Amino acid sequence: MKFIRIKFFSFLYFFSSQVFAHAFDEKYDLPLPINYFLWGAAGTVALTYFLAIIFLKLPIDSFKKNETNESKSQVFSNTKLRFLLLPIQLCFLIIVVGLLIVGLTGPQNPLMNLIPHVLWVNWWIGMPLLFMVFGNVLQLFSPIDTLFNTIALLFRKPLNPLFKYPSWLGCWPATFLLLSWCWIEVIYPNAALPRYISAIVIAWLIACVILKILFGKDCVRNHIDFFAIYFSYFGMTSAINYQEKKSSGIGFIWPFKGLIISNHSSISGSVSFIIAMLSTVLFDGLHGSNAWQYYEQFLTKYLPKLLDINGYVAGAIGVFLVWFILYAIFLLSCAFNLILSKYFYPQIKSNFQTIVKSFAPTLVPIAVAYLIAHNFSSLILQGQNFLALLSDPYQLGWDICGTADLRPDITLIDARLTWYVAISSILLGHVISIWLCHLRALKLFNSPSAAGISTLPLSLVMIIYTVISLIVLAEPLTNG
Repeated sequence: MKFIRIKFFSFLYFFSSQVFAHAFDEKYDLPLPINYFLWGAAGTVALTYFLAIIFLKLPIDSFKKNETNESKSQVFSNTKLRFLLLPIQLCFLIIVVGLLIVGLTGPQNPLMNLIPHVLWVNWWIGMPLLFMVFGNVLQLFSPIDTLFNTIALLFRKPLNPLFKYPSWLGCWPATFLLLSWCWIEVIYPNAALPRYISAIVIAWLIACVILKILFGKDCVRNHIDFFAIYFSYFGMTSAINYQEKKSSGIGFIWPFKGLIISNHSSISGSVSFIIAMLSTVLFDGLHGSNAWQYYEQFLTKYLPKLLDINGYVAGAIGVFLVWFILYAIFLLSCAFNLILSKYFYPQIKSNFQTIVKSFAPTLVPIAVAYLIAHNFSSLILQGQNFLALLSDPYQLGWDICGTADLRPDITLIDARLTWYVAISSILLGHVISIWLCHLRALKLFNSPSAAGISTLPLSLVMIIYTVISLIVLAEPLTNG
């Protein structure tokens, strides 16, 4: 995250109590050459593919049976849950309002204001991990929904949508907004200024409430609100299954299985959004690597410097270029999937669109893994500042929580631990993705042999992505 790693690095000399994740003074000397780790990781992912072919041969009926049983294993009804969570929803909304007030009226030094830390560390990094643990039930805490429901109560009747959302538009607005959010996070220098952050959050809250009034609450959540969609995919990896309409309530399923039984991939543009989840974190890593310098040098040959003094245009092109390349690679792998399937099994009736939408959700564990690998140190180190700032949000010498004098413990992690967490999460994420990919193919083709052949192209892509991810992560951490 650029806010943590780069933008305010100079403040380290003036605020010794502050610490910046990914900013290690010394790099870690690997016990083995980096190539050994790359070959080992690639080999492990490849081995997972062959093990999936050998051991995953469940009949298709078992999927339908398990999905039916899991949908019925609700342990808490949605009605009771909403009644119990109403006070918590109001408290959460009050907290958000309080943070916005601190952002607008508090110290404008990003290191001394609470809202930059909450937004970029606790919210953007920590919240997805909470969704992984507690599932999409956390959507009930959304301050946007609380505001919308409050307005509906004032009118004393349900707010019916005023317009019908174009189905062809799908999740494309959310994809564009997610990529734009990545540009703000990594490229735009004002992304850490408290008043700027508060203004963006306020504008986003107002815009989402208006859009919910125009197009409906669920429509905005599933098509436009990129935060809600982004977090919901992480929630699908949880063992806690929350359904709002059908069999409403909370139940339990196998971790990550929610990704292959969800119907969200049927929405137009959902595949592009999943690819954006991968590309945004990868772009953040690439931006701090030598590859980005070569990219800027290449771009300046064709883009006059006067048109892009601050690198904004280069950053915007880079964000969308990384997304486009990953999207094209995924579509190409699905095309080869279809070709192999039709060649060896002509009786298979699947089409290209079905294959793309079926296998896209299996990439989500990779996005989860890369989020953990790339931001682990940010969450552990920079996250410690939250408690100190919470006790004294205006830097007036207060000690509300008794933690004003708390200083981050920079000895908790180092480059060595960060590297091993990164390689472990990347490896595990790709292994889970291949496992899910094969399960999805079994359900789609109803044939173990067809599933094995059809998933080969995407498995090769995952192996290549494993190597690229580790190279990007290793550059700022290790000496090779």
